[in-house]
This record gives sequence, C-alpha cells and structure tokens, in this order.
Amino acid sequence: MSTTNKRLLLVSYPEGLIKEDNFKLEEIALPNVDQLGEEQLVVRLLHLSVDPYMRIRMSAQPPKGYFGPYPLNEPVSGGAVAKVVKVGAKLAETYKEGDIVYGALPWVLEQVVDLSDKSVYLRKLEGVSGIPLSYFLGVLGMPGLTSYFGLIDICAPKEGETIVVSAASGAVGSVVGQIGKILGCRVVGISGNDNVKELLENGFDAVINYKKFNNNVNELKKAIDEECPKGVDCYFDNTGGFILDAVTLAMNCKGRISFCGAISSYNEQNPETGLRLSTIHVVRELKTQGFIISSFMPRFQEGTAQLVQWLLQGKLKAFETKFTGLENIPKALQSLFTGEKSGKVVVDL
Repeated sequence: MSTTNKRLLLVSYPEGLIKEDNFKLEEIALPNVDQLGEEQLVVRLLHLSVDPYMRIRMSAQPPKGYFGPYPLNEPVSGGAVAKVVKVGAKLAETYKEGDIVYGALPWVLEQVVDLSDKSVYLRKLEGVSGIPLSYFLGVLGMPGLTSYFGLIDICAPKEGETIVVSAASGAVGSVVGQIGKILGCRVVGISGNDNVKELLENGFDAVINYKKFNNNVNELKKAIDEECPKGVDCYFDNTGGFILDAVTLAMNCKGRISFCGAISSYNEQNPETGLRLSTIHVVRELKTQGFIISSFMPRFQEGTAQLVQWLLQGKLKAFETKFTGLENIPKALQSLFTGEKSGKVVVDL
C-alpha cells in the first residue's frame, strides 16, 4: 500500500493562457486516520472537473460580485467525485467505507473532509447504478444544471423557435443543444473546432465554425442568417466577443439572451468592457440576463432528476474528454481555451 499522497498547488496567477509552471505537484503524507474527528471523513478522489470559471478565479482580482480568488500555494477546489475511505464516529449512520460522494473538493488525492464545517458541500451519490460516475461532473453535474436552468428559466424557449448556442462542443453548450431539441426547437451551434459531424449526429440542426470568419462580425452574421432563416429567438452565450455581436444582430424582437460566460475574454489581460450594440437590445426589446448557477441551488434536485430521466430515456447523451493524473490538470485546463476538446473535460485519478 502506498504511504505517499499527492496534491497540486496553484503557485502563481496565469498571465494569458494557463501554463504548467503556474502549478506545483507535491508529495505529502496520507491522512492520519487514527486522529480522525467524529464528524470527519477521509476520501480519495476518483474524478476531477476542470471548468472555464476556474480561470476567472486564478486572478488576484476576479470581477466584483464573483467568487474570490483562489489563494496561492494552496490546492484549487472544484467539482469532484470521491470514494469514502474512513468514517468518523458520528457519521457512521450516514456514511460507510466505499460510499461514493460528490462535492467541491481540493486537488489532493486523499484528504480529510470536515462535515462539521457547514460551508462544506458534499453529498452521497445513491441509486446511480449503471451511470458512469464522471457524468456527475458533466451532463448530470454543474454543466448540466447550468444548461438546464440557463435555457429553460432564462431563455424559456417555445416549441418551433430557433436557439443558437456558442461553445457548442463544450460541456455546457453540448447539453444546451440537446435540451433545445428535446423541447422541439431548431438548434444551431457555434463552435471553434471541426467536430461538426458529432454535433449534427446528436441533435444540432446546423453547426457554424466561427474561426472561419476571422473575427468579422458581418460575415459571421451572414452565416447565422443562412442557418436561421426565421431569425434567432434564444441565444445561450458562453463566449461573448464578436460571436455575441453577430448573434445579437440576428435576434428577433423580444428575443432572449442567457449570459452564461465570456470565455473569449478570460485569458485577456485587458478585456473589453461594456455591452456593445445596446441600441439593438433596446429597439428589439431583447431580454438579456446573466446568471451564476449557484443561485439555482435550491432547485438542483429538480434539475438533476430531469437530466437523469432524459439520460436514461436516451434523449440526452454525455460527451467527455479525459485526462489522467493530477500532473495533467494544467493540460486539461489549457484544452478548455484552445478548442482541443469536446464535451466535459474530466481528470481521472
């Protein structure tokens, strides 16, 4: 049995694209189970989630109103699936060794989780036989819930309407597109890679590769018009930038825009500010709303139940890109911004 443990530390904030030297892999001791508190668990990580929002927090000054920065020389915390290794005395009626749990956990291979700390989010995964555990980081996890509430609550699409989603091959975009088809809409994806065949096979009616237009708003708008002959009713925005401008120009009156992210600017040292084309928003009476998925936490059970149902019915599919080992987390993070991945990026341990 191994007597060593590993953790990955964030040692510097990236300037531009994330680099491997922003992190440091360390060997540390395993938790001392003989000193385990009554309301503590020892868990071992199985799968980790890496997500675009993490780049925002890898900064000394994240945007006002957002979560604070990740502290330097500490492991980053993010979505994870883990196995219970040891159970404290007061938790014995709720947990047992071998249970599978999901929560926000630091990048430490084997660690103590203190459930007496009410800020800790951890839940046991039960009744999930036959469903790959990594799906609870993607289609059934935070990206899936982001897709579900951002589309259904904010865009509120009606059958027969046209939905456009950017970053269509990503963890959120690929689920948004599938939900749009379940709801009876025409769905057009905008993507930065050439996995058009995969997206078309899984529900998208059309896919546009924005890289072919070299940041030309008018040329991209023409391509959107061709694929959306009735105009755009709902836009699920994961990117911001010139894609947002092009789709805005194609929006129908009383259209709805769900602002989920602005991945095009996360690595910029001096990102653009302000909402462009504001006159279009006014004269077409567009509803534009940003959101953070934690605001929907009281309804997570509702959203998860619906996503699981669609998955088991075969209406919803999961797409994953896998990396292996703590040491490959920097590469996994880089892949989020280079268009080298499809679906949810997961790190297996």
